[in-house]
Amino acid sequence: MKPNRNILFGGILAVFAGLLLFATYGIGRVEEKFFTPFSFEIFLATAAAMFLCIPALQRFLPKQWQLKHFLYLGIGIRLLLFFAAPNLSDDYYRFIWDGAVIKNGHNPFHYLPSEIITWENAASMGFTQELYEGFNSQNYYSVYPPVNQFIYWMSSVIGGNNIYVSGLVMRFFLLLGELGSMFFLLKLLEKYRIPLKQSLFYILNPLILFELNVNLHFEGLMVCFLLGAIYMIETKRMYLAGLFWGLAICTKLLPLAFLPLLLFRYKFLDTLKIGTIALLTTAILFVPFYSETMLPNMQDSLDRYFGFFFFNAGLTYAILGYFTHLKDYEFLRELMPVLKQVFVLGILGYTVAIYFLRKTSMATYLFWGAFLYFILAGILHPWYITILVPLGILSKKWTGIAWSFLILLSYSAYRSASYAEDYRLIAVEFGLLLVVVLLDILFRKRIEQRFFTASEELH
Repeated sequence: MKPNRNILFGGILAVFAGLLLFATYGIGRVEEKFFTPFSFEIFLATAAAMFLCIPALQRFLPKQWQLKHFLYLGIGIRLLLFFAAPNLSDDYYRFIWDGAVIKNGHNPFHYLPSEIITWENAASMGFTQELYEGFNSQNYYSVYPPVNQFIYWMSSVIGGNNIYVSGLVMRFFLLLGELGSMFFLLKLLEKYRIPLKQSLFYILNPLILFELNVNLHFEGLMVCFLLGAIYMIETKRMYLAGLFWGLAICTKLLPLAFLPLLLFRYKFLDTLKIGTIALLTTAILFVPFYSETMLPNMQDSLDRYFGFFFFNAGLTYAILGYFTHLKDYEFLRELMPVLKQVFVLGILGYTVAIYFLRKTSMATYLFWGAFLYFILAGILHPWYITILVPLGILSKKWTGIAWSFLILLSYSAYRSASYAEDYRLIAVEFGLLLVVVLLDILFRKRIEQRFFTASEELH
């Protein structure tokens, strides 16, 4: 007698939920900022087990499941994490700080935290020493766009001086964003005739759950808006596509770099509609924060951050012979502008190539454009690449899914308070990533037919 399909699915899901709760609440961390001895290895093994649960869940997926069931699952899993404290990231302290700046009637792009903390009434305004010491960008102007700033403000207004409550407010907005991401992903899978079960690689992806839900990174909202833009384009609602694209830019600036990809893909009038509304939305949302110093201050922080720090920069490290510890930071700083130019030229060349590749989906264009950006990045924190997961699924490629696991190797830097990277593990990450990319390219048709073609029975 065969085991009941629903019972097997429920059992595996229970195991997955247990692993998720253990990884979030149970693995040892010191002040939630770095791993205790051996806990990184336990974390990595737990994440690997979670990944392995996903194809098992796909195999025993109840036959009656429809789009709404995937949404229920995604929200249910995320609610398990709703009250978790962020770990291995202190960015949310800075988010709350920016919110307090706005709450007190000031422009977050005008003042350095190191300036504000010296104000006579700083503590009474919510700029406490605990909040100030919680993040590591005290001498950087804010670089977070308007959509984020609105949520930071809301979190500060509702949470007051309670850091934990402010974090819950942000998580509520991010949960709404995740609901939107899952909805648009599922609708696009139907549009592209890809099995709905492949959405589980996003819905249950450990990287997505850890970084976009537990650690409060706003790439989650960018994913929602960008998938919304793609869906609106595919359903011929170009004005709404422009609105969503503009909101994506106002959450993370990266989608601004991908606007040129529209040039040769659609009719000129459609491209004009999307681009105009996207840029107009961006301009309108930035207006309340605009001043003569806003753009120079943002540029100063971005230049200092991306020019002086390096993390998980596989290609850059390889160019330098970094794996043999030939550290030359001055050369790195000279190299980064060159890589930026390579990215710009790559995007322009890719835009022209689109003219000859019009049958390829918009998701695929965006996937390779984003992949080019991340592979050239000097700083590549794990949450940066989360957009590659849904875009990879929609592009019928394993690269984004595989990288979302391999990039967890970069967490090895959190094994001690010194945050020392393990270059051997970075070599493993990028070496295996290259293998997956080659397999995706060489066996494209076979992979698409085997994993990304909807069956009549269950998709």
